[in-house]
Amino acid sequence: RGLTNNSLRYSQSVTNAYNKTSNKVSYPANTYSRLAEQLKIVARLIKGRLGTRVYMVYIDGFDTHAEQRNYHPRLMMDLSNSISAFYNDLKADNFTQNVAMMSFSEFGRTIRENGSAGTDHGNMSPMFLFGDGVKGGHHGTPMNLNDATLKAGDSRVYFENQSSVDFRSMYATTFQDWMCIDPELVDFSLGQNYGRMN
Repeated sequence: RGLTNNSLRYSQSVTNAYNKTSNKVSYPANTYSRLAEQLKIVARLIKGRLGTRVYMVYIDGFDTHAEQRNYHPRLMMDLSNSISAFYNDLKADNFTQNVAMMSFSEFGRTIRENGSAGTDHGNMSPMFLFGDGVKGGHHGTPMNLNDATLKAGDSRVYFENQSSVDFRSMYATTFQDWMCIDPELVDFSLGQNYGRMN
């Protein structure tokens, strides 16, 4: 009952924030994914000053075990076009300085192609963090695609032997430096201290 009451109470706040403003740019329509539709709503909630600090949207379809070349380009185009529209929508109402966007994957992919012209589940993937307040650049050691361990399909060994970036240190840095969460609470939430990015 308490959950239901809270949901009803906050639904009015969400509706009010959404109705306070409008989208100022055209978002991609009929995309391969539904990312643009989600970001279109989030933009209005941010500009309507809902006050929520974290919004999570998703893009599906990267589990490309076969014929990856037929799917991956469309997914990346959707990602690019959707984020571009979202950023320009926020920019039109001067909201970009307070918004950072992070992309992450629930699972990585193998580097080596499998026998079906796709990739299998792995433990490495790129993470993007972007926005006006983000210091740009590449972090971590670029992969040597000729490394013997990668060719053998053992990306875990490669990761442990290289000075690559642990995704948890990215989370920790974002929590501490962007969301201003106390460092001790960040480490407690993640289970231990994973360090911070520069």
